[in-house]
Amino acid sequence: MIAVEVSYTDSDYVRVIRFMVERQTKIFMIMLVLGAIIMTLLLYRSNPEGFHWWALPAIAGLVFFLFYFARFMQRFNIGRQLKGVPGIKEPYVFTFNEEGIAIAGRLSSTNIKWEAIVKACESSTDFLFYTTKRFAQFLPKRAFGHNEEMNELRVLLSQRLGDKARLLA
Repeated sequence: MIAVEVSYTDSDYVRVIRFMVERQTKIFMIMLVLGAIIMTLLLYRSNPEGFHWWALPAIAGLVFFLFYFARFMQRFNIGRQLKGVPGIKEPYVFTFNEEGIAIAGRLSSTNIKWEAIVKACESSTDFLFYTTKRFAQFLPKRAFGHNEEMNELRVLLSQRLGDKARLLA
């Protein structure tokens, strides 16, 4: 049995949500760049003699503005949502055993059997336990006292989840 206590911060939630939507972010960036290229080509094609060189940096600036504005709004919305959740920054205890994962806090608790986990991922900063394709419980690595506990968790995840566990080490 492995037991770990963690208190979450707003940065934890932002970091994990960004990790979970990384693919959508890449698609969004590709669409922005393609849109900028198409817009530039349409402007040039409509009037090649009247096309001004400053249009290229202006469009590139617009792309970067839209990307960073979207990231800012994502962080702002996450912070706004977290303000209304009672006990969100209080400590939670994660307990890992042969049956599954138990997560307990002052106001809520849940038990997740290993069979309910569709995927477990390890990032450079967190462990994520997906119960659906787009929803995961997460545990920041900073909650572990030492590497031996993390290694024990990796072994347990590999044994219980097999190919569903995507671990770094």
